[in-house]
Amino acid sequence: MINDIGNNATKVIPGTFAGQGANGARGNVYFRIKGNDVVVTKPNGTFVTILKDGVNQNPSVKSALEGKVR
Repeated sequence: MINDIGNNATKVIPGTFAGQGANGARGNVYFRIKGNDVVVTKPNGTFVTILKDGVNQNPSVKSALEGKVR
């Protein structure tokens, strides 16, 4: 599932996600979206996490989709 979403995302948008910056701060990521599920990766492509129904449930993804930075 992770590889499927990561490799076949219908949308890839930049955003920020908790724990990905220095000292656990918010840091830059890419949200790779397929359907309502999201794979979060670091800018270099390293896997961070998968968010089932992240499009509807995760505030970081929702903000990125709206063009807002958290």
